[in-house]
Amino acid sequence: MNVKFRVDRGRLVAALAGLAKVAPTKKTARKAVLRNARFCCDRGVLTVEATDTDSAAVFYLDALELAAQPPVPIAGLVDLSQFHRLARETARTPSIAVQFPAAGGLRVDGLGTLETKPDNEFPDFTLDNWQPAAAFTCNAAALAAAIRAVEFATDTDSSRYALGGIRLEFIGRPDQAAQLNLIATDGRRLAIARVAAGLTVGEELAAELTRAAESEWFTLPAKAAAAILAALSQKGGGDRVAIVEIVEQAAADDSPAQRRLRVTIADRAGNVIAVFGSRELEGRFPKWRDVLPADSDTGGTIAADGKAVDALRTAARLSCDENRGATVIFRGGRGFVIYRNRARGVRFCGWFNASTSPPPGCRRESRRFTIDSRYFGDWLAATEQAAAGFACGWLFRQPRADGPIVLKTGCGGFEYVIMPLAKQ
Repeated sequence: MNVKFRVDRGRLVAALAGLAKVAPTKKTARKAVLRNARFCCDRGVLTVEATDTDSAAVFYLDALELAAQPPVPIAGLVDLSQFHRLARETARTPSIAVQFPAAGGLRVDGLGTLETKPDNEFPDFTLDNWQPAAAFTCNAAALAAAIRAVEFATDTDSSRYALGGIRLEFIGRPDQAAQLNLIATDGRRLAIARVAAGLTVGEELAAELTRAAESEWFTLPAKAAAAILAALSQKGGGDRVAIVEIVEQAAADDSPAQRRLRVTIADRAGNVIAVFGSRELEGRFPKWRDVLPADSDTGGTIAADGKAVDALRTAARLSCDENRGATVIFRGGRGFVIYRNRARGVRFCGWFNASTSPPPGCRRESRRFTIDSRYFGDWLAATEQAAAGFACGWLFRQPRADGPIVLKTGCGGFEYVIMPLAKQ
């Protein structure tokens, strides 16, 4: 039987691009079968998935048009890179045809027919029967902004594997946490993002969230986080819901239960768009709270208005490799941002006023610190889309002259901790 699906072109191309972030390359693939994408056509839905055995991604695409309903599901493997290439090369039309001729293969919009293979050797990464241990629901765009704000601070080259991931902390009730903390560090800098819950999903999905033990956390590999971010950032993410869950499966023997992270992206009606699964990154994540000054210690806190953004971004951009310090001076309620360059001396970059109504405990005093612009510029770029936070102003904290500098957006969603440069 000749089966023909017509699906949204943009969603198919985006789904295949997301699978490419999960699937291994030719150099990293432990098995050649992992370079393929598994497809399944069943009841008007085209499912495509990929895995590298450590993480997996599944995208669901509803058929806009379906010719000849297959009596049984059609499933198999197809080369992911070729499938992605053909999908990109099709005409820029709203929809694209995916055809399964009776003779076999997969035909993409008349451009060419790809060879298909049986999927019996493809790894099974399904998490359907795993039990949730913690769950968190939020707006997909909010979760994307949080991942983007911290992922740059991971260290994938370190021998300490945990530094190459993002720590997720579920705060509140485990069956539906009220807050999700995302933390990343490379040992020199620390980025923190906080996402608050506030959305509900369809009854069918909500029924899957069961109560479990309190105080759950998970270290997500940076590669898996990048794939999840790509899916969350797709067009229409503002109207979508993200469900982040830690799921467990009891082992056959007395060994500890296996843990995975499952991220489900759905629309407001509860229709699933994509599902991601990932193993936990090995290693012990640093005790990041020990770096932060105590919340009750406000001795070095200074509030500044939104003009700080442009001035600090200029300082980070102009700092050169010879001397990467962006120096911030607070004096008498007015802040000056400068940068040092050995070839051209000291150059003034800009100024901004201190807040006329600083939060309780914040001082308007003289204070000076120097930041490594290589790291600081990354944070500015990563949080650039958080315009609302910048508009609310920034808080700068450094209780000890030699201690870490804490920069926090006025809305409280993003926080960045960096050690100051040594005095020169």
